[in-house]
Amino acid sequence: MLRLNSELRVPTMLAQVETPDVQLVGVKEAGQLGFALSLMGLTVLNVAMSAMKRCLREMREGRHPEEQSRLPFAELYREVGFEEHYAWEERFQGQLGRARLPKAKL
Repeated sequence: MLRLNSELRVPTMLAQVETPDVQLVGVKEAGQLGFALSLMGLTVLNVAMSAMKRCLREMREGRHPEEQSRLPFAELYREVGFEEHYAWEERFQGQLGRARLPKAKL
């Protein structure tokens, strides 16, 4: 692979999917093989689904997910984009008349 990747005049990408009995190539090794990018397209989806299922299971059992398994509110607020939404909303002040979520204490 190193020879092929070094002879090509474009960046090459290694695409990997976690499957049973398959060892993934690490980022460092992929670089040593001449790959410019290493794509693991399902990894984030897999981890997110696992977290959601764990959360739903806890809630079904009558528990609330513990604080360490949740983002701090201010970070969630920022990641969701509430400040940007409120800035957009203020451009139309008086036209919406809807309740707003409270601003996060940052």
